[in-house]
Amino acid sequence: MADALKKTGMEVAEKSMIGQLYHSLLLYPKATSQIAKTILSPVTHMRNFISAGAFATANGIVPFADKEAIKMAYQALQTPLKGTRIQNQLYDELLELGVVNTNVRLGDVTRLMQDVGFGETMNANRGTSMLMKPLAKLKSVGQDLYTAEDDFWKIYSWAVEKSRMEKAMAAHGLVRGKWFTDAAGESVQLTDDWFKREAADIVKNNIPNYDFVSDFVKGTRKLPLGNFVSFPAEIARTGTNIVERALRDINYTIKLANGKTIKPFQGIGYQRLLGFGLTVAAVPYATTEMFKVLYDVTDEEQAAIRRYVASWSKNSTILPIKDPETGEFKYVDFSHANAYDTLSRPVQAVINAVADGRTDNDGIMDDFMKGTFTAMKEFASPFISESIWTEAAMDIIARKGRTRDGFEVYNEKDNVGNKTTAIFKHLVDAQMPFSYPQLKRLSRTMKPINVVTKGKYDDYGQDYEFGDEFAGLFGFRAVQVNPGRTMKYKVADYQQGVRKSGSLFTRVTLKGGPIEPKEIVEAYINANRSLFGVKKDLKLDMDAARTLGITEEKYEQALVRVSQVEQDAIDEGEFRPYSISANIEEAFQTHADEMGVANPLDAAYDIISDIESQLSDVSLDDLFPDIQNPLMPSIMDQGTIPGLNTGTPLNLPGVNPQALTNQGGNIPYNQMTNQQKLNILFGRS
Repeated sequence: MADALKKTGMEVAEKSMIGQLYHSLLLYPKATSQIAKTILSPVTHMRNFISAGAFATANGIVPFADKEAIKMAYQALQTPLKGTRIQNQLYDELLELGVVNTNVRLGDVTRLMQDVGFGETMNANRGTSMLMKPLAKLKSVGQDLYTAEDDFWKIYSWAVEKSRMEKAMAAHGLVRGKWFTDAAGESVQLTDDWFKREAADIVKNNIPNYDFVSDFVKGTRKLPLGNFVSFPAEIARTGTNIVERALRDINYTIKLANGKTIKPFQGIGYQRLLGFGLTVAAVPYATTEMFKVLYDVTDEEQAAIRRYVASWSKNSTILPIKDPETGEFKYVDFSHANAYDTLSRPVQAVINAVADGRTDNDGIMDDFMKGTFTAMKEFASPFISESIWTEAAMDIIARKGRTRDGFEVYNEKDNVGNKTTAIFKHLVDAQMPFSYPQLKRLSRTMKPINVVTKGKYDDYGQDYEFGDEFAGLFGFRAVQVNPGRTMKYKVADYQQGVRKSGSLFTRVTLKGGPIEPKEIVEAYINANRSLFGVKKDLKLDMDAARTLGITEEKYEQALVRVSQVEQDAIDEGEFRPYSISANIEEAFQTHADEMGVANPLDAAYDIISDIESQLSDVSLDDLFPDIQNPLMPSIMDQGTIPGLNTGTPLNLPGVNPQALTNQGGNIPYNQMTNQQKLNILFGRS
């Protein structure tokens, strides 16, 4: 009994220790990194306020159009700013209605801080407590401001919703004190309280609200995955609700006391539907087209820019910029300032895939399906990707000094001191508050006497301009397109793709066990299909680099690891298929000798040679051909339905031999109906 109790106590202690380690090494740093990137970041505060304005426009409300609503919203805010905290009674009322203090991103952070007991452990130590006081005050002010930025638009939207409902009712003679019969058949008296509750219901359901996030989604904050996962979940919920509310407003019918039936909110419904369409789709598209016109950017140049944007901007709304004097290109990732990017990005992913298919002559349906899965991945990314801290830690532990995007954190061959410094810097950057990288870039531009000219270079030779970096504070930073530098990563991806394509053949054929010739041929076709895609991608990257004006010197430097023969072939659209090397042929023979069987490559060699010859004539501008493996039996050859153990015969009806000569009287065969053709083919009368 004593031994059992002792064992149980040890297990409890072990679980407790694991729990403490999990909190200390994962959840606590996750909380601090999210605090650093939100409430302690002035850049994020600006973007938070600007992007939250889209919540109003998505509901058909013009931002800053109603001066009274602006004044009311500002005065009700609970911040240290001058002029706020005047309408405290209104704020308390809206708090009770569930309209304010429901910021979704902040909800994730504050709940996570509660989970890990943020500050409690440190404050237990008197010395540490003194150091924490200034940070705690800064955190408190930042938290209040972050909440206020969200509250402003919610109060503004609530005031406008209430006002336009009152005006819509008054247009039909329905003022406060009047009665009407609603769609459910209930008698309702119009009161100020009724308008307040209806407006609050709209805001709660149509603007992201942490109180409506499911327990399951909230629970993911305790995992090492995901950053602010509640936000995309709420965007999906409220986006659907906006459309549903618009349709409801359009069709909402009430009966007046005189028996007349009206639709008082029909105009509001159309306005809401239009606002949602403009915010999610039309505004990003129109803004992109406007930039193309303003900066004289062609469709080809826009497509080339998209191939050289950062990986996280691949499916963003890209605003292109071209310098009229130098011809250099920049882009603004408009998605940073678009709160509804979560909805539009998956659609953009599909559009990009289909557009690439049209450009490359790929199958539209194949690319549509690929784009759909990409869209699903884009939407799920906040839920399944690593958190800020976990990603930085995994770069060191699992990815051995490389980021998820392939950038080097440290060189494995470097000395211990340099590696330790690089690792420490990488982990500190994940926790760095105040939007440090953005402010650091901004500071570089201020070192010359004339702040509008280009600033000093960073460690990678990249220079920055004041205007671009200052606009970045509001989420509109113009990023330099640098094909000369980025092309090197494209070439690295190409080389990796070539290796992986080759492994599709060797992994299947040289696994060591028995293998049939048909499997060798199938693996050869599959390897070439992959290689074709890899080379086509490099050709598109090479063409895009030239479109973006890469210098000949940088172009040659980037492609130095690709043989000149391969460069010329790809440039001309010539596909050089995968060839079986002498070493691989020797490996086939060795395996066959070890097993005492005939070399299966001998039986497949002639077919592979024919396929290689056929592929040599394929252009990278065309589709990969549909090559059939002649060693794979077809269904018709087998005479059975695959998948049925019984080998059920197909038993197709016999074809009438007269069908070849008898075309049914004087009617030409190609002009017959399907029924007439069936009658002739199968001898029906």
